[in-house]
Amino acid sequence: MARLFKTSTTRYEDANGKRCHKGDPGARKMKPTKSGKWRGEYRDANGITKSISLCSNKVAARRMLKEIEDRVDLEKAGLSESFEESAKTPLSQHVDEFEANLRDADRTEDHCKATANRVRRIINECRFTFMSDLSPSKTLSWIGERKRNDEMSDQTARHYRTAIKQFSKWLVKDGRTKSDRLAHLELDKGKKVDPVHERRELTPDELAYLLDATRTGPVRSKLTGGQRFKLYLVAMSTGLRASELASLTPKSFDLEAAIPVVTVAPKDEKARRGATLPLPPHIVELLKEWFKELGHTDALWPGKWAKHKQAGRFLKKDLAAAREAWLNEVESSEDQTKREESPVLLYETEEGFADFHALRHTFLSQLSRAGASAKVMQKMARHSTIAMTLERYTHANQSDLYSAVRKLPEISGNAVRTNSSAAEQTAASGHLVAGLVAGAGDSSCESVRSIEDKRPFPRASL
Repeated sequence: MARLFKTSTTRYEDANGKRCHKGDPGARKMKPTKSGKWRGEYRDANGITKSISLCSNKVAARRMLKEIEDRVDLEKAGLSESFEESAKTPLSQHVDEFEANLRDADRTEDHCKATANRVRRIINECRFTFMSDLSPSKTLSWIGERKRNDEMSDQTARHYRTAIKQFSKWLVKDGRTKSDRLAHLELDKGKKVDPVHERRELTPDELAYLLDATRTGPVRSKLTGGQRFKLYLVAMSTGLRASELASLTPKSFDLEAAIPVVTVAPKDEKARRGATLPLPPHIVELLKEWFKELGHTDALWPGKWAKHKQAGRFLKKDLAAAREAWLNEVESSEDQTKREESPVLLYETEEGFADFHALRHTFLSQLSRAGASAKVMQKMARHSTIAMTLERYTHANQSDLYSAVRKLPEISGNAVRTNSSAAEQTAASGHLVAGLVAGAGDSSCESVRSIEDKRPFPRASL
């Protein structure tokens, strides 16, 4: 076992106080003095005891001796050379191999590029050249400075922290270094970060106008108005993401089953698990008629519109066309002025943006109003947590709030005016709990089935 010690030196002086040798006449032994530096004793990989001079600071000397012990252990395990080679390799090369490893792990191309580019930006601007340069304090300072200069939102800062932490952990797991140099860099997992790009829900009326205007609209991103009409309809009826919709063919649908479904292959689904989702009845017949015109494996919405993130752009144009049609419906100048001041069919309002992903928000909000339980909504959304579904994707408007509070019992003075007995109230409470547990398909769920009457998605036909 390694040990830390200081050597002692014994001096001899003559009668005049001058230093002399032990055997000189009149030599006298002085009090031993200890060395100013600490030494370390350890056994090398071959079991030979060795001693080495370290430094005068005991804490630093202990750390130096521990590093020597670690190197000996690595040498015994045959890892010494690989660690030393990795330490001399530039971080830029490690990042390239990290990005390749993400692709091999079947991550999406967007995720691989975004994660690697965030790591590259940090190591370049922090001037980290080798693994030994990685520093939690410098990384945190770099992120903090950009947040103070409004160059980076809280959400973006979290993405950068996650990326560099993922990289530093990978260096350890891949056997390139023994310790994670960014282990103390915190991610603020408990801190809630509000999204910068807040999305809004589209109302049923807005959806109807959007579909009508799109069906006869011009070609956008190589998709005809009819194709985009069906794209929006399927998106708002299933909650599928743009990239998932772009992967669909008629083969992806089973419209003759007792429960018609659409299936997304694992390679095309965001979580790489695949998904099979039920379809609402009102779009099944429309799809059957459309599929008669297509081959079994033809892409329903061909092109690179999803890869190049063009869905939000052509939806914005279709919303503008729908708003123009809506404005032109009225003839009086007074009604015209009122509509022009209204946020109906605007791409951006105080509530948020109505981009393509907002159709997914709309789908889940409509499911909530239709009486779906939180668990059903989470399954349809394929989110890892119910909190994500309810907090981020489900919207409630003023009408929802009013519908909820008007169901409260009337209170006057100290008494509650109600005709129901105590037993009936107890039974009602039981139904409420049962409904929350059972979900929308259970008859005991009527008290929580919806905070207002069902509002189905707009019906559409060819």
